[in-house]
Amino acid sequence: MQEDYYEDINIKINDKDASKLDYNCNILCVTQDNYLFHDTILNNICCGINYSKEELEEIYNVCELTNFIKDYKEDKEVDQMDSNISGGEKQRICLARILIRKPKLLLLDEITASLDKNTTTNLAKKVSEYCKKNDITVIAISHKNEFDNYANKVVKI
Repeated sequence: MQEDYYEDINIKINDKDASKLDYNCNILCVTQDNYLFHDTILNNICCGINYSKEELEEIYNVCELTNFIKDYKEDKEVDQMDSNISGGEKQRICLARILIRKPKLLLLDEITASLDKNTTTNLAKKVSEYCKKNDITVIAISHKNEFDNYANKVVKI
């Protein structure tokens, strides 16, 4: 019986049925526990792709990384165990890595778990605005309600 209930769910991305989309590079995910490479912050975000200074500055702002980058610079190397950055900084660097690629569908799973309330509030607002500007559909999963004010629909389980 539950299968009948779930058959009625229809996910649309920019008014297109998600089941008809090519998923390669169109759907990207950020979780609360992502991996950083033993490399610089810039290389962890860009992964070999050249982005303009303006694109990078925008993504630093959106991901609440501007002050972090000013303090540590883009060439700060992240060590293998991520012991020289906080969990919140790691989450925001991983979010920047995905957002700068502008996927069609962005899945966010507990991306603010390691962030304080003020940073969480600012990040949710900026990410929502950035995604709206770039026609990115967002599905945010969270125990907090930071994205509720920006959502078209909120589902509580």
